[in-house]
Amino acid sequence: MIGFGLDLRVKGSLSGTELLTLKFERQLRD
Repeated sequence: MIGFGLDLRVKGSLSGTELLTLKFERQLRD
């Protein structure tokens, strides 16, 4: 969960949002 905020800042708003969605879907499958 902590990594989400870091990714948003490192990648930027738009890219971060896409990454957050991808990671969220991954965690739902796991």
